[in-house]
Amino acid sequence: MENWNPRSPSKPSLVDDGMIAALKAHFDNWVADLITSNKARQTTDPNYIGFSCATTKHVAPKTLRQTSDLIGEVLRLRRLRDDLFPGGLFADPVWDLLLDLYKAGHEHRLISVSSACIASHTPPTTALRHIRIMEQAGMIKRIPDPHDSRRIFLELTPSAQAGMARWIASMDALAAERMRANAN
Repeated sequence: MENWNPRSPSKPSLVDDGMIAALKAHFDNWVADLITSNKARQTTDPNYIGFSCATTKHVAPKTLRQTSDLIGEVLRLRRLRDDLFPGGLFADPVWDLLLDLYKAGHEHRLISVSSACIASHTPPTTALRHIRIMEQAGMIKRIPDPHDSRRIFLELTPSAQAGMARWIASMDALAAERMRANAN
């Protein structure tokens, strides 16, 4: 790295292939565990409602709206936390990107790379690096804009959608559990 020239066409990789492979393997295992526990819960929990993890087209519109509202609230709470404590303590651009892209998918909106960079609340170079890492890990995919060749949209992959859907279901279950406990 000491002989690296910023004007050189070949730039050193900030993330090695081993790290990307480990992140992808960890993510794939996490999603597989979530799907397995989801299937087990479907058969053992009489109160389990369930919903599609791979796509949003099988989810009732009311559920889509509730999901979108919940994610919007999580994003608002994250911004509030950033306002209450010194800057930089809670930087988590990958999570912010996952939340924003999942919410956009539920609202049937496309998010451009530049909008995703803004949503990450980090400098553009940092956001682009995380977008590249997420893409290499199989969490997001790029979709060219059919009307403007300069613009690229981002979308969660089915496995990332499944992971986010399971997280939302867990949040929902936790909230319901707390409401039941408070009612007693």
